[in-house]
Parts: sequence; C-alpha cells; structure tokens
Amino acid sequence: MQRFILLIITVCLFTASSSVQPKQTEKALSEVERLFLTCKIWWFLKYYHPLVGKGSFDWDEKLVSVLNKTRSIQTYEEYADYMARWIYYMGERPPCRSCNQPSSEELFLENFDLSWTQSPDFSVELRKALKDIERNRFQGEHHYIGQGKVGQFEPKNEPQHYDLDWQNRNQRMIPLFRFWNYIEYFFPYKYQTEQDWDEVLREMIPKFLDIDSKLDFHLAMLEMVVKVDDSHAGILTPIIEKMPYYNYLPARIEMIEGQAVVTEIIDEAKSREQDLQIGDVIRTVNGQTVQELHDSHKKYIWGSNDAAKDRSIYHTLFMGLSGTADITIERDQAFSNRTISFYTYSELSYETNKTLEKWRTIEDSIGYVDMGALTTGEVPGMMGELRDTKAIIFDVRNYPKGTMYKIA
Repeated sequence: MQRFILLIITVCLFTASSSVQPKQTEKALSEVERLFLTCKIWWFLKYYHPLVGKGSFDWDEKLVSVLNKTRSIQTYEEYADYMARWIYYMGERPPCRSCNQPSSEELFLENFDLSWTQSPDFSVELRKALKDIERNRFQGEHHYIGQGKVGQFEPKNEPQHYDLDWQNRNQRMIPLFRFWNYIEYFFPYKYQTEQDWDEVLREMIPKFLDIDSKLDFHLAMLEMVVKVDDSHAGILTPIIEKMPYYNYLPARIEMIEGQAVVTEIIDEAKSREQDLQIGDVIRTVNGQTVQELHDSHKKYIWGSNDAAKDRSIYHTLFMGLSGTADITIERDQAFSNRTISFYTYSELSYETNKTLEKWRTIEDSIGYVDMGALTTGEVPGMMGELRDTKAIIFDVRNYPKGTMYKIA
C-alpha cells in the first residue's frame, strides 16, 4: 500500500512539473537600442498621430517623460509593453477614410520605409497600434510641419530651447532626435548618404550620452549635421568659434594629388617671417602626416564628397591646435622642420591690391577663363582677346557670376 501511494505521489509530481513550461528568455535591450527605438517612435507619432499632429501635446515634454520612465527598462518585451500602453492612453484616434485609397501616382520610395514599425521584437499590441496610426494618420494642416515658398519642409511651433541644459542627458536627446528625423522624413537625398541613416543614429547616440563639456555637445551636433554629406549642411556656433577651430597660415594651402601645397601668399610679411613660399609641400604636423590629420578632421568638415572636403583644408587642417605647431616642409626635394604660428582671419593682411587674372592665354595657344571672377560686363573683352585661340577652358569649379548665358 505504501509503495502504491509513493508511486501515485511520484507520478503526480512528474505530471505537475512537466506541465509548467520554463519562461522564454526575454531579449535584452541595450541603452543605445532603446534610445534608437524611442527616437523613431517619438517622431512617427509626432508626424502621423492625429492628436499629436493637431498640437494636443507638448511633444518635447512627452519625450523627456518617456525617456525618464523607460530608462530602467532592459528588455524588448518590457519596452514594447510600455510603449503600447503609452499610445493607448493618448486617446482614441478618429478613422481616416481617405488615407488608404489606391493611387495611380508613381511614387519614389527610396527614402520611405515604415517596415520597422512591424519589427518582430515588438509586441503584437505595439505593432497593431503603430499600423493603425499609419492607416489613420493625421490629415490637414500639421501643427509641427510646414512648407516654405518652394514647397520645402519647414518646421514650425518647435521650441528653440535656447536655455537647453547640455548637462541633462534627456535634453541633449531633443536636438539629436529632431535633426535625425528631419533628415529621415524630409531630406530627398537621404538614400545617397554615405552611411545608412539608421546606423548614423546608432553611432551618434553614444556620443550624445558621453558629453563632458558644452563644446563636446556642440561638436557632436556638428558631426551629426556633417553626416548628411551636403556641402551646404553645417553649423558654426559661438561655442565652436571660441575653440581654436579655424587656425590660419599667412599662405593658402590646397590639397593637390593628396599633398598639402602652398598655392598663394596671403600676407607677404608674415609669410616671410615663417619662410613660406609657393610650391612648399607640408608633409607632417606635430608628427602626423597631413592626410592622417585631415582624415581625423573630416567628421567636422561639411562637404558632399572627399573632394569637397579637401577644398576646405586651408580652413580646417590646423583646427583644434593652439598657437603653434611643428611641421615638416618639402621644398625643392629637400626637407626642413620648423615651428609655425597660427593667426585668426582678422590678423592677416590680405593683398587686396593684387590684380586678379580673370582670363589668359596658356601654353599652345589655349585660352583660360576663371568663371568665378569674370563679370558679365567683361565678357565681350574676354571673347575679343581669346577669339583666335585654339580652344578656351571655362573653369566653373567656383560660383560663376551669371556670365554663362552671356557667353552662350
């Protein structure tokens, strides 16, 4: 009888234990990935959610609140659960009857991808909420999104945050998240940036977290803007200007076939003092090759490609250095080491009386025209002088002064 009872107890224990399934291990969520997802969801809701689109909330304040409340979350499951509940408590969304009508328009979709809203790392509830918002998105005049005179995107009703506390990590996320999403949703050439735009955000988040000074914060913003790969996209703030950001020599240098070459004397007296001559090649700066130094600065140099960034070398090669530098110069195949001094732009005496040669005849009877210097009134004289040349080179590696139609 005792053996029978023992057998029953053993079977019951085995049955009970086998019916209890071990809880599936939850997927860990890193701090960077949590902020990455928050950035994307925050703006998606800002752009698409009908209540946010009409200005029902202080959306920056909502972001700071979410950042605070999710900071301790360490798994995707917990994060998705919180975000789904947050969206639910924002209130009901009116249905959009015109949002999903078929269209015959040919759409350019290289920059458009909302597939991330259906990530398998999200809960069913969060995926459903995000899809429902996409299908019933805001219609009408948006509280935050406007258009300029030629149809370009212009933000509106955005707090300027002139008193932003750079030491507050949550407040530092606001300009990062804003700018990243401006490009994500409205920059037509986003698909052509050198680095995948999602990876840009993942790279920049740690840099905005690891900030030790106001200058670090401003330089992080500059680096972020430069990621757009556009020669017109950059920032220069009073904080950046106070650092030895722009250090100038009294002679202009240009990158020619990968070498920093002195191409023009700007201040005759100071160039003589430092023994700088046209044709000098700067090989090293404080023990680094010019290319190494230039490459280390490229993250702060705005330009559409490396050639555009090379054109900035006169302004940026010595950025961040203080007062002087030890350089190696090559002249007539001989090398010399020296210490040079830097100047601010205003300290240099530019030779304004130099005659700028706007056109000339070069070897083998070939004409050359600097289109950046030529004015419309000078076109007849230029054409008269160069009319008998074999050919004319019109150099447009600059900003022509409206002369091309006159020449044509």
